[in-house]
Amino acid sequence: MALVQWHEDLSVGIELLDQDHRCLFSMLNELYDAVQYGTEATVITSLLDRLVLYTQDHFRHEEALMAECGYPDLINHRSEHNHLTAKVSELRQRLTDRSLESLSLELLVLFKTWLTSHIRISDFQYRPYLTAWLQSRNDEATSASLGLMPERLPNEPTSRLATRADSSLECPIGGWVAKGGA
Repeated sequence: MALVQWHEDLSVGIELLDQDHRCLFSMLNELYDAVQYGTEATVITSLLDRLVLYTQDHFRHEEALMAECGYPDLINHRSEHNHLTAKVSELRQRLTDRSLESLSLELLVLFKTWLTSHIRISDFQYRPYLTAWLQSRNDEATSASLGLMPERLPNEPTSRLATRADSSLECPIGGWVAKGGA
C-alpha cells in the first residue's frame, strides 16, 4: 500500500519538475514499504540516504530555475527547502538500529506532509513566473531541458540552468538509481 500518491493536480506545469516530484513520491513509497516489511537496517538507511540526496538535488535544480527566471520569493522558498533539509538531517543523525522503525516512520510522515503541502502552496507560486520567463525566452534548448519539448532534447544545455544532465542522480519511477550504476 502506497504512503503517498501522485495526482495530476500536483503538477507545476514543467515536466522535468513534475518528474522530480513523481520520483520523490516513488522513493517515499519504496522506503515506506521497506520499513513496513521489516527490511534490514542497512537497506532502509541506504534508501533514506538516497531519498535525501535526490531531494537536495531537486532543491538545487528548482532554485536554479527560480533564480534564472527572477522569481521574487526565492529567498523564502529556499528557506523552506533549508528547513526541511535541516530537520531530515537531524532525524537521520538520531537514527540507530534501535530507533530505526519509529524514526523512519517519523521521517516518512514529515516528507509526505511537507512535500504535498509544499508543492500545492509554494511551488504553485513560482509557476506563473517560470512559465512567463520561458515564453519570453522562446529558447528551444531551455524549453527542451525542462521537458516542454521532449522530441527535441539538446545534446548539451545552452543556458546556465542546472539540468538533470548535470546530476549524478536519476530516478526511473519504481526505483532510484545512480547514473552509471545500480
